[in-house]
Amino acid sequence: MVRYTNIATITGIGQNSGKTTFACWLINYLTDKNHVVGAIKISPHLKHADHEQLIFSEGNIYISQENKIGTGKDSSRFKEAGAESVFFVVCPDNYILKTLHVIKEHSNNIDFWIIESGGVNKYITSDLKIKMHGNSVIDNISDDNIHISFEFLSDINSSDIPKRVDQFINQNINRTDDKF
Repeated sequence: MVRYTNIATITGIGQNSGKTTFACWLINYLTDKNHVVGAIKISPHLKHADHEQLIFSEGNIYISQENKIGTGKDSSRFKEAGAESVFFVVCPDNYILKTLHVIKEHSNNIDFWIIESGGVNKYITSDLKIKMHGNSVIDNISDDNIHISFEFLSDINSSDIPKRVDQFINQNINRTDDKF
């Protein structure tokens, strides 16, 4: 397992659990604090490959760089939220590390990365892990993970989440070790 200090991972099971909505909130929160943010959406299933924006294709791996806003795609929503570099990746989970290496070659000067993926935490460890639960209540906020429900997103600014994100920022903004 690889450790990256400047990556926040957002996971959850299924569609409509709030992953993208929370990712957009987090991107906006970080950019409001003048940080340069990159975002990556990883899916194991090919939904829509934009061949215009394709930067890498090999076997069953596709990586597109998102440059458009207003398309309704999750990666476009990341761009709208303020992410500087946005990538949409289609690959089986066991190729996640390879795709991250390709993306690293196509981007630089990013303070923090947001990765939305169901399987990313099997291959990397990060200092901020968010697990979304579609219909459940908040389970807990621990040192390792933040567990939140989709319904909770409307009250996020009055929760402990901004404090935890600020802690993540302060611990990692000046670090050079284990940086993606």
